[in-house]
Amino acid sequence: MKKSILLALCSLIVFACKKDAPAYSNAGLIGKWELTEFYSSTGGGGSWQSATDATRHTVEFMSDGTFISDGFLYYGATAYTQTDSAVIEFLHAQNNTAVLDYVFELENNNSQLTISPLCIEGCSYRYKAISN
Repeated sequence: MKKSILLALCSLIVFACKKDAPAYSNAGLIGKWELTEFYSSTGGGGSWQSATDATRHTVEFMSDGTFISDGFLYYGATAYTQTDSAVIEFLHAQNNTAVLDYVFELENNNSQLTISPLCIEGCSYRYKAISN
């Protein structure tokens, strides 16, 4: 009887302490975004530059995990997954494998998105929401 009570108590403690993996919602990312600024540093101090007609592009995150970009960034990715609360993994169209992980941050009530690739020099891209 004592063994049964002890076993039940241990089981209860194990299940009570077990934490589920957090579910990451991409709800803030969903929508269409236009590049407004980019940050560049080639080893020294960097700075934010306004997007020009030559660099301006849009990206769109769909609720089904597909991704569209009319720019040269993101290496032809056509899908994405949010791997944690601050990382997006872009997926290549041909074999659905990861292209590169990017850190992202949503600001100003989800009206501004900053995406930063994991690169040696400082680099980031800042977008404004067109439709969310």
